[in-house]
Amino acid sequence: MDLDQLVERQHGVISRRQAAEHRLTRSGLAHRVRRGRWRRSLPGVYVVGPRRDPLLVAASAALQWGGPAAVLSHHTAAQLHGLPLPGTRRPVPPAVHVMVARGRVSRRRAGLVCHRPRRLPGPDDVVRVGGLRVTSRTRTVADLLTVTGRARRTGYVAQCLVQRFVTREQLAAAVRRRPDALGERRLRRCLAELGEGAQSGSEVDGARHLRAAGLVVVVQRRFDLPGLGSAHVDLALEESRVAIEIDGRPFHETLEAQDRDRRRDELLRAQGWEVVRVAAELVRRDPRGFVDRVRNVHLARLATGAAP
Repeated sequence: MDLDQLVERQHGVISRRQAAEHRLTRSGLAHRVRRGRWRRSLPGVYVVGPRRDPLLVAASAALQWGGPAAVLSHHTAAQLHGLPLPGTRRPVPPAVHVMVARGRVSRRRAGLVCHRPRRLPGPDDVVRVGGLRVTSRTRTVADLLTVTGRARRTGYVAQCLVQRFVTREQLAAAVRRRPDALGERRLRRCLAELGEGAQSGSEVDGARHLRAAGLVVVVQRRFDLPGLGSAHVDLALEESRVAIEIDGRPFHETLEAQDRDRRRDELLRAQGWEVVRVAAELVRRDPRGFVDRVRNVHLARLATGAAP
């Protein structure tokens, strides 16, 4: 492979070592930099030729700087895989995240976040995306849990599962590979919380808050609704026939979703159920207010005999 082919394969990036291996002298390299044909990106790493995808260029440069064992990780790996990021609607961090060996010593550099784990990811946790070494989807999810607040972790795992970026079996296998690692320990807890079939962290939290208040809660209660077939509600209180739907933006903000929700609510009421819709934000920010709202409906239905 000649130098031009190598540069093309690496998204317009070349290292000083690779240039020397292709018999480019120091003076030849310096000449290309002076002429503007090569642009210094990181120490010993250069960007060559026309402008390209900035993420791929920056990611490739980080790998060349980090050495042959380096692997893209965390937010950068999530971007390359197309995974959602915890904390959803905030803009994607501009920095490139890369794992490097612990012996790789360097001062902090703008636009680069270095992670130095005790052991770099093994073959089961590394894949190639666009020719770049990247942590696998399951390893990426586990790594992101190490930098995600507790309130968002289970919801993030649920989002990845619901949108089918990963499967429960794949995540469980990741936990078995590294049972003592921080990310995998957190992942194990998230999977346990989702064990009842909950589809989001808000459902897990909502069920926990209601049970702490002494209410008996069913998670993902199944109904047969005429014209709609099988359907599930997030949480249900069987005693008072109260169905609780916790609405998060991504799943309930479209007009189509709102029409579907209205139709489901009508059919549930026709079967004798009262539907309480609450925002996921309320469950997260004001759990006491959430419990009070549900409990008031529950007690009112029991008092009036609306529930059988």
